[in-house]
Amino acid sequence: MYRCFCTEEELEKEREENPYLYSGKCKHLSKEEIDEKLANGVPYCYRLKLDQSKEYVWEDYVRGKMTVPASSMGEIILMRSNGLPTYNFAVVVDDYEMKISDIFRGEEHLSNTPYQIALYEAFGWEEFIPNFGHLSLIMSAETGKKISKRDVNAQKYLVSYFLEKGYHPEALLNYLLLLGWTCGEREFFNLKESISNFSISGLSGSPSICDFKKLEWMSFSYLSKMDVFQYLNFVLPFFKGNIEGFQLSEEMKKEFAIRFRSRVKYAYSLVEISEEFYSKKYLNEEFFEKLKGYENIEEFIEKTLSFFTSNQVESWTEAEARLLLKKLFNELGTPKPDICHKLRFLLTGDPEGLPMYSTILLLGQDNICSRLRDVSEKLK
Repeated sequence: MYRCFCTEEELEKEREENPYLYSGKCKHLSKEEIDEKLANGVPYCYRLKLDQSKEYVWEDYVRGKMTVPASSMGEIILMRSNGLPTYNFAVVVDDYEMKISDIFRGEEHLSNTPYQIALYEAFGWEEFIPNFGHLSLIMSAETGKKISKRDVNAQKYLVSYFLEKGYHPEALLNYLLLLGWTCGEREFFNLKESISNFSISGLSGSPSICDFKKLEWMSFSYLSKMDVFQYLNFVLPFFKGNIEGFQLSEEMKKEFAIRFRSRVKYAYSLVEISEEFYSKKYLNEEFFEKLKGYENIEEFIEKTLSFFTSNQVESWTEAEARLLLKKLFNELGTPKPDICHKLRFLLTGDPEGLPMYSTILLLGQDNICSRLRDVSEKLK
């Protein structure tokens, strides 16, 4: 290495002429010129001196043979004028002292590798040069850019986010394994299979896409394979059941979790689904516009409201909900699909959804009457 006395102004002027490489002019200073600058207290840093005819070659675990000519490399700063070492200098000493034999890191460090090899050689540590593997970057499916802790949505990539959402742990491990690694067409691996099937040769040099939709699909797949007891034990701790100012009973929380199981991609899904299901936000302008397409809807609302108000149920169970619905069918006398279509739309804003008895069971009598009453009053 050699002392570099160049000022920031001199370096800026050089960058205007050649923005990529330092000219190395200070390595040509004579001993007398160096002694004079030192005597005058001119600040300096230390730079790496390279043999411009040399090539730095390594066999990368992921990218195969890599060759970088020294002529394409700048003579980087190793020690700043304030006495602090730079990253490349510090990491080589650190890795040597810790006897690091293999290094896997992101591909953004590819450009650092020839400098680090050069430093190992400068120290005389050639036999201790580690094996390098440069992993592909993980890109956001939303932005198409590298995921960074400085991203606006960086919290989505924190461990705490995955814990709060309640993704199935094995699904998350499985998904992370497949970011930058493949094993044929197979996608599902449990932990033991992941360990036994993993090989460095399966690592990909192409960018990986972090797609949360795929993670949700994978988590849903794992949750679907659980028996009902395993499923409830996993999801219920995330589902407090305190929604829109009222509290679901423990039994009703279980009913909700079971009946909406086909939509649960992660445990916290239940909170999101319940907030939508128990909200009256669907009673908007668009809802009332669609309501105009239903014939005799005001009469239907009046009859169903009267029915649910007068038919009090002591034990709100699936059996009671089915009996109540059957009684409603008999009382209205219109085709069952027509009744279910209208009633489901009035109660949820969507003519499709859960079986009608499940909707009635989960909403409960007070909610049903409240929603029908709200719609009726808006139509007057």
